[in-house]
Amino acid sequence: MTTPLGFEIRQDSRDRLFFDQFEYGMRFRYEHSDRMRSLNHQDISNCCALANRIAKIRPLPAIHVSAEYEQDMKDFADVIAAISQPFKRIVYSDWQYFYANDFKVFEVIAQVPNIKYITYHQAVVDRPRDAVSLKHSDYQWRSYFKERMYQQTQLQTLSQFLVTRPQQFKVTEHWQWRLLKNSGRLYVPRSFFVDHHDQKDALMLQMVLPGCVRKTLPIVIKP
Repeated sequence: MTTPLGFEIRQDSRDRLFFDQFEYGMRFRYEHSDRMRSLNHQDISNCCALANRIAKIRPLPAIHVSAEYEQDMKDFADVIAAISQPFKRIVYSDWQYFYANDFKVFEVIAQVPNIKYITYHQAVVDRPRDAVSLKHSDYQWRSYFKERMYQQTQLQTLSQFLVTRPQQFKVTEHWQWRLLKNSGRLYVPRSFFVDHHDQKDALMLQMVLPGCVRKTLPIVIKP
């Protein structure tokens, strides 16, 4: 699928719309995006002034914002403020993410100078909501862990508990190796999970490592 401007739209298989509201998404790089989290011109000027003061102490080209580029950001802010259709905007470092149901929102933004590496996405709701859809599984539930740094003693407790119960819990080979071989702290991302048979098994995980489980979802087998 392509946009009216000829760009390809990537279709994302999901269990709901983006933010449970928007069908389309747009991602792009815009240098110094974090200076324009606020669309207010004075806020942008203040952020740029702070960045330039830091640049004098730490002479890094990536920090300094020229007067011309500052004006470009204010012009961009005006474009965003003028959008009348519902949308959501997220700023992360030099990247911005927009979500909307009307693709015309993106067509306007795409014309703004200095925008690079644009990708478009469409939420295709073809998965069961609040469930893990798999082609095959011997387990009925999946528990995701909270994103945080785990200490060595916590890892030893968790790995011993999981590895000694292979019939009850399934851990991917990669994470099984990381849990067993790690000799210090380990940062566990929110994507880390274990599969298990009973929903109550998640309570056992919480007892072994209080507060470790982020959410538990049923596993649904694809037809």
